[in-house]
Amino acid sequence: MTIGKAMKFIDQGQVDKELRKALNAVSSVPELFDVLAKRDLSFTAFDFEEAFNNRLVNCQFAEQAEQLQEFKQWWEMLHRFLGVEYGAPKGDCASSSQCAVAGACKTCGGH
Repeated sequence: MTIGKAMKFIDQGQVDKELRKALNAVSSVPELFDVLAKRDLSFTAFDFEEAFNNRLVNCQFAEQAEQLQEFKQWWEMLHRFLGVEYGAPKGDCASSSQCAVAGACKTCGGH
């Protein structure tokens, strides 16, 4: 279940400085996929959004929600840095760690 992996990524990504450091060091979408895959954190953009919304609804305090929003902003900025419009149409690398349409992505070739 990749939504579960997206939830795990959100939880881990907020506290694991080494994971964020490794992701900040990537210079391409395939590298991003590799970093996440090595940590068994492969998920799609849809999975990330579902996991994010689930986590946001379950926040008990405004501070928790703000921290979660900041994490999501970092994730979206990382995509923009790599030249990918986060949430782009399927086939345009609209995923967090794998293309929505295998082989159809113009950016990564459909990982």
